[in-house]
Amino acid sequence: MSVNDLETKYIRILQILKKQGMKNKFLLLLLLVIASVYAYYYLLPLHSEYPEHDEISKKAIIWLAIELTIFWIIILLISKSITFISSKRVRYFKADFKQSVRMPKKRHT
Repeated sequence: MSVNDLETKYIRILQILKKQGMKNKFLLLLLLVIASVYAYYYLLPLHSEYPEHDEISKKAIIWLAIELTIFWIIILLISKSITFISSKRVRYFKADFKQSVRMPKKRHT
């Protein structure tokens, strides 16, 4: 296998891994938004039980939830998509790539 063949093969595999990582990242973002909405509705009844609930308005709780959600969305979006793939799969990819580069298979001519 030539160097160009190896390069093409592993670039294709890396692109597949990155696509899977992006899918996992967006699934995590969706779950984050759903969890934020659930947390708001979970905290809403607890809010009225406290004597200070007049001081802390529902708008403040909403803004806090929105700010925390936006913060985590930004953190997730700037992180690399490959980090959302299982580490075992990434390690296998790296080890297989290194082994292929060190010991290329002989060409049959």
